[in-house]
Amino acid sequence: MASKELRDLPQLQPDGWIGSVVGLASFDYRVSPGSLFGPFPDECAYNDWRVSTFSYFANQHPPTGNRLKELRKTMRDDHRIKFTHGDISPRNILVNIEGDGPDGVSVVALLDWEQAGWRPEYWEAVKFMHGTRSGSDWAVLGRRELVPGYDTQLAVEIELLLISGPP
Repeated sequence: MASKELRDLPQLQPDGWIGSVVGLASFDYRVSPGSLFGPFPDECAYNDWRVSTFSYFANQHPPTGNRLKELRKTMRDDHRIKFTHGDISPRNILVNIEGDGPDGVSVVALLDWEQAGWRPEYWEAVKFMHGTRSGSDWAVLGRRELVPGYDTQLAVEIELLLISGPP
């Protein structure tokens, strides 16, 4: 099944919720290591929860609390909710190389599906870039070919990570 086919899978009704593959609580190392979260009825509730997870830092440092409020205002609540692998990274993409050039490379399999679920459409981009050196060939290729168009969302997620430090 091609990546586009996975992204086009229909969501269980009602649509627009964020959660596990079957609509229950989710797991994601990046946002809640070691614990489940959700499900959420929509992206607005998910974004509110995301920002609330930084309340410790907001309480300790009022300027950080103000910045979190500003960041929340920039977060869109209207992305399409798509089926997401949840851990796209070089270590989880098995490729076959036959010859030179892009036509000689094919994806054979995606590994490690434990974080899969229904997320805002940009989340695959966040997870792809998480742990990838920003100037690496892999990051440049991914931003151009696999997850283009989500620079604003990536910037917000990077800033949130800077507030809390890595999970």
